[in-house]
Amino acid sequence: MNKSAFSDPPPLTLGNSAYALSRARDIGIISEDVSAQKNFYIRENYRVQFRADLLNAFNRHYLGGVNTNPTNPLFGQVTAVGGKENTEASRTIQFSLPLDF
Repeated sequence: MNKSAFSDPPPLTLGNSAYALSRARDIGIISEDVSAQKNFYIRENYRVQFRADLLNAFNRHYLGGVNTNPTNPLFGQVTAVGGKENTEASRTIQFSLPLDF
């Protein structure tokens, strides 16, 4: 990011920047969720289902905390890394075994 393109306006005046800058964006989020299931039938009335769910299956980390203050020496730099939606957990695996009768 070009730091010299930004400056604070003088006191008691309005700046000349647009309300929203179309090229100033946050870092995107990519997450793949995978699910697999297998049904087992026991007699006619019973079914057991094995299910496995993987949330954030490829264990991607997300960059955040982009500094947007032009007077800060860290302007435009990423200052945080986290999991999906800024949680500490990255990959989540869940197994279930429901019985239907």
